[in-house]
This record gives sequence, C-alpha cells and structure tokens, in this order.
Amino acid sequence: MIWIDVGQNTDDWWRHKLGKPGGSGASIYMAHEGKDFGRPAVRYAQTLADEILTGSRAPDGYRSIHMERGHREEPIAREMYSKIVSSTVTNGGWFDCDTHGTSPDGLVGSEGCIEIKSVGEKQHWATMTSKRYDRKYHWQLMNHLEVSGVEWVDFVSYCSNFPKSTCLFIHRLHAKDFVDELEKLRRRRAIFIELIQRERENATF
Repeated sequence: MIWIDVGQNTDDWWRHKLGKPGGSGASIYMAHEGKDFGRPAVRYAQTLADEILTGSRAPDGYRSIHMERGHREEPIAREMYSKIVSSTVTNGGWFDCDTHGTSPDGLVGSEGCIEIKSVGEKQHWATMTSKRYDRKYHWQLMNHLEVSGVEWVDFVSYCSNFPKSTCLFIHRLHAKDFVDELEKLRRRRAIFIELIQRERENATF
C-alpha cells in the first residue's frame, strides 16, 4: 500500500483510483455477504472494468442536492472537528493497493482518519439520539481502517441547521474492535476484484 497526496475529486485523484473499488463502493459489494453478488454489485464491477478498458472515468451520473451540500460544507465540519479534538486534520489523499484503495476525508496524525457526512436534520437527529455512527456507512468506515492501516476512524455527522452546540457528532471506531469484520471485507473484496477481471475479459465493444 502507498499513500498518494492528492485532493479528493481532482483529476489526479480520479487518475489514481480509476477502475479500483474504494471506500464508498464497499457497501455495494458487501451487500448479501456470503452469497452471490446482487445486480448493483455486478453493475459496479462492470463500471470499474469499463474504466480500466477505456482509461477514463465513468460519468458521475445523478448528483443530489445532498451530495452538493456535502462538498460545500465538508471544510466547515473539518475545521470544527479539528477544534473539538485539538488535532490538525491533514489531507486524506488516496491509499492505493494497486487493485483497490480508500480515500478518507482527512488524516489525524499517524493513528487515525475521519469520514465526514454532511446530512439533513432527520438523519443527524437519528444519529445523535442513537449515540453511534450511521450503519449505512459501516463498510466505508471498515474500508478506511483495513486499507489505510490506521488505528481508528472517526465518523463525523454534521448538520448546519442545528445549533452550534449540537451540529457536529463524532463516533470513534477502533480497528482492534472489528477484527472479524475487517477479515470479511478482505475476503469479499478479493472475490469482487475477481469479478471485475471477469467483466474485463468478457467485455465487447
């Protein structure tokens, strides 16, 4: 594994992750773990295979107002998080393992990383009242831990419509507490990478 100092969504970032499953795609191939891949995972494998064959990234497709808000508000949440934990957050970059990788939203020293989600009121409230991270991002967080090798990842939920005292929620996950989950991820991802290769071999243009 090598770490590449590139900014998220830049041309260099896309060039390095071309055709490689990253953190945000982990939940797709981890669905129905232990069984055959579902249609979404197959489509994801086909998309990555196409990127490898064409040498160009797949179209972004649908971008919701929530996604746009996330890109806009992430720097605000990062700065607020940095003040709360009294640590400087540096660029997350791209952790490259040749066939796959991960791109956290920031690194905290040499021990940790963060994943920031800028969300709406209902989702933020649900996360705060549960006092834990949103499970729909579980495998993305696991991918950060497994690929980067850091000791922990902080899940950060941010909602700009909440008062300053409650607009940021932090939940820390330690790699040592998820040994079995990380092994499941490694096994399933290896099988998924084989699927990408088969899609490459079967592709016709």
